[in-house]
Amino acid sequence: MSNYTNKNNVEKYLGEDLPASLDTYISAWLNAVDNWIENYIGRKFKDIAVATKYYDTYGSDEIYIDDFEGNPTSVQILDADGDVEETLTIDEDYRIYPWNETGKNKLILMQNGRIGSWPNREKALKVTASFGKTTAPADIVLVATMLMANVLRKYLKGGETTHEQVGDVSFTYKAIDEAAEPIGIYNILNQYRVPIL
Repeated sequence: MSNYTNKNNVEKYLGEDLPASLDTYISAWLNAVDNWIENYIGRKFKDIAVATKYYDTYGSDEIYIDDFEGNPTSVQILDADGDVEETLTIDEDYRIYPWNETGKNKLILMQNGRIGSWPNREKALKVTASFGKTTAPADIVLVATMLMANVLRKYLKGGETTHEQVGDVSFTYKAIDEAAEPIGIYNILNQYRVPIL
């Protein structure tokens, strides 16, 4: 089952009903489109787990961290030996951002908090939170729907299929690449792409 779109969304986008005989094919393609998106941007949506993560900090009053939902259960400053130096309190020492989003990815120190800036050292911040997202952003759903519709459009018109077999239909990521380019998918996905350092 796809994380980002479904047959109903694709039918609405195409403006036509898809035959039930294609359900196995559609299911395989939906999963392939999910994988293609995740491989391109370097992250997954709808994948949430409580975890503890460590971050290097650089002396500023704000830091971007991995996407999380809700409030962190723990935000701690570590000393150079990795021992807890300070445990911070939300809305007293720091705030989480962006304000109007379920998913957060930024911690900003409060002016009147216990510390004025994050330390300038490696592995100085320890955060425990529900990392990930429970829902995919609307534009990721749109991208998945558009990709799936364009791949199906080619197939429904009798276009070629390629390499990997699902029942009597075969496919590769190349077909998804070819569907993505003409409809401007990369412009949307690049907003979510994890930079390679």
